[in-house]
Parts: sequence; C-alpha cells; structure tokens
Amino acid sequence: HYDFRNVSMYPKGVQRPHPPIWISARAPAPARRAARFRAPLQLPPLQDCGLDGERAAYEAWAQGLAAQGLDASAFPVMGAFSAVI
Repeated sequence: HYDFRNVSMYPKGVQRPHPPIWISARAPAPARRAARFRAPLQLPPLQDCGLDGERAAYEAWAQGLAAQGLDASAFPVMGAFSAVI
C-alpha cells in the first residue's frame, strides 16, 4: 500500500468524477445492491439466467432506485450475450 500526495497523473481521466462502476446481477439481491450504490446495471447472458432471471433482476434494480426517488430510465443498463459466427 502506498500513499502519494501532490502527484499529477497523466493522461488525465476523461470521466468525472470517476469512471462508472457497473454491477452485474443475475438475481434480485445483487440487483438491489446495485440500486443502493446507484450503479448502472449489467445483466448476464440469457443462457446464464434466462429471460425470467433478467426480468427479476431488472425489476428489483428499478424498484430499488425508485425507493430512493430515482428514475431507472436515467441510468444505463447493459445486457451481455454470446454469438457464434
């Protein structure tokens, strides 16, 4: 562990105040955790949890944000999927 003071970092970060931290959830409990942190939601591939699992995770996340007075449509959501070419 190191602690540096008065040090400049280059190149400077683009995102302010920091890069977003995405939280992946395939069940309601981790989705509610993502909502508590006000984090964007990443849903796993359908083959991992199925459409019902994705729906349950998204709804838990959206309800968790709504309980804080936040609108889920203001947050990004990412879905992952596999493709074979």
